[in-house]
Amino acid sequence: MNIFKALAVRDLDEATRAIPVIDFGPALRDEPGGLDAVARAVREAG
Repeated sequence: MNIFKALAVRDLDEATRAIPVIDFGPALRDEPGGLDAVARAVREAG
C-alpha cells in the first residue's frame, strides 16, 4: 500500500473546515483586549 494514498485527504471541504482560522490582527494592532482574545482563540483551537 502506498502511504501517501493511505493518508490522502478524501474530502477537501471536510478537511478545510477542520482547520481553525485565527485572526491575529487585534493582537498585532494592540487593540484593547486583543491579545487576550487571540490567546483565547488559540487555546480553543488546540
